[in-house]
Amino acid sequence: MKYIGLAMICSALVACGGSGVSVDGGKVNVETVNTVPKLQAVRVNASGVDANGVVLINSGDFSIDWDATAVDASSFNLFLSQDAVKSDSDIEFFVTLNPQSNKKASLKWDEQLAVLSVSGVPLPIKSFFAGNALGQGFVIARGCGVIVDTANGERKSCVEKTVAVKISNKASVASAVAAI
Repeated sequence: MKYIGLAMICSALVACGGSGVSVDGGKVNVETVNTVPKLQAVRVNASGVDANGVVLINSGDFSIDWDATAVDASSFNLFLSQDAVKSDSDIEFFVTLNPQSNKKASLKWDEQLAVLSVSGVPLPIKSFFAGNALGQGFVIARGCGVIVDTANGERKSCVEKTVAVKISNKASVASAVAAI
């Protein structure tokens, strides 16, 4: 009888348009707030793409754009990483609090200075090339928000997409070849 009642409550909530309704541990769980963005696509628009689909970033201007559905209470960050896993060693180079309205970052890579500029503000990224002379890595796009539900309370939740990139760095490549 108890489960029939739960099924009826869930059915009624879903029929009334209640999304995020589930049964968790025998209790009705209702998601009351979800500000986590939906991240459909991320594109790095640069010099070209190699045969493996890796985006090539040569010295000069390039951009990153994305398709996101979000509310103002969400955040969106771009990171440069040597692998496809977000970690504390990654270089954060862009942040916005409205990824649905702000859908593009314009950047400039200065190979001679090993500086990535975002909106004219230079960010040294020499650490990206440490042990990575070929400049291979990933742009990680990460959108975060808050989920509140009756079973688990409030918690931060994030979604990510990655794009494989290779940043031209002739100085590091020349040093690596000279060391051989």
